[in-house]
Amino acid sequence: MKKSALFIAATLGALALASCGRKATVERALQTRVFDSAPSNIKLTWETAVSALHTNDMVDSQIAMWKLLRQPELTAEQKALVEETLKTVSTRMFDAASRGDPAALKALREVRMGRRDDK
Repeated sequence: MKKSALFIAATLGALALASCGRKATVERALQTRVFDSAPSNIKLTWETAVSALHTNDMVDSQIAMWKLLRQPELTAEQKALVEETLKTVSTRMFDAASRGDPAALKALREVRMGRRDDK
């Protein structure tokens, strides 16, 4: 019984820490100034991704970040931030989908198609 309680407590603690890390990554993305001096097309795509993050739109944020990763003009710092943020947003979506969340399942289908049905 004690081993089960310790295992559950450790698992919950690890999940809480992982969740905090994910939130910090997205918060950093929302507050960064890394793209302030970027070319206008890159800056606009980043702003699209950030705007989608503000509304918890996992589909549009991921699509915009994938577009960014294809830009050869990204600096190493910009690319690292996009990759880190994309990983966090994708993980959130997959976690929610694995729990059967209908919105996350729909978002997962949309991301796989690379577009939105309602736009």
